Amino acid sequence: MNPMCDRCGSRAATAKALAMRGGQAVYESLCDRCRTSGDRARAVFAGAAALAALAAGVGAVAYASRRAAAPAKTALARSPDVRHRSQSDSYTA
Repeated sequence: MNPMCDRCGSRAATAKALAMRGGQAVYESLCDRCRTSGDRARAVFAGAAALAALAAGVGAVAYASRRAAAPAKTALARSPDVRHRSQSDSYTA
């Protein structure tokens, strides 16, 4: 005789699935209907994770292209030998 479903308890279990109970991973016996709903929830979670990874990738590409378009600071511009305009050289209105 097949064991009963651990979730609904009304139908015969046809498969086993891994579940978290009390912080521990345990196998539970599930009927087809309960297993299908669990698979659907896992698929939604996996899809959301894939979408987040895609968004992070697009953001990284946008950041890199924006950074490449900005003028780079050269060693000459950062050297202490470069003359800076003093306050006496400032424009007057």
